[in-house]
Amino acid sequence: MSLADLNDTTIRISSVKYDEDQNTYLKKWSTIHGGRKGELSEEEVAGVHSRLPIMKDNEFMTFIETWVDSTPMFDIDIGIAPHDVANFVFIRPRYAPRVCRDECN
Repeated sequence: MSLADLNDTTIRISSVKYDEDQNTYLKKWSTIHGGRKGELSEEEVAGVHSRLPIMKDNEFMTFIETWVDSTPMFDIDIGIAPHDVANFVFIRPRYAPRVCRDECN
């Protein structure tokens, strides 16, 4: 991958809140940089439920997703085809109750 290929990179940062009574995560905000994905939808929040850790009621978490197109640098036949590399990382704010994007409400 070269610097010119960074146009094929997408990063999405989202914040969710856990509702223990409903056993659901509620999207608080989401932002995207790059064009391959959109902001996190409510349906996608339900889809990542199993990938997030157990949380306390009303606790907030921020997670970061990235997608990068990967093409082998050498054209040799060893079975490595161009593919998409996806990454998913979650964090819980340590010194504040949550991370706000525009304003906390």
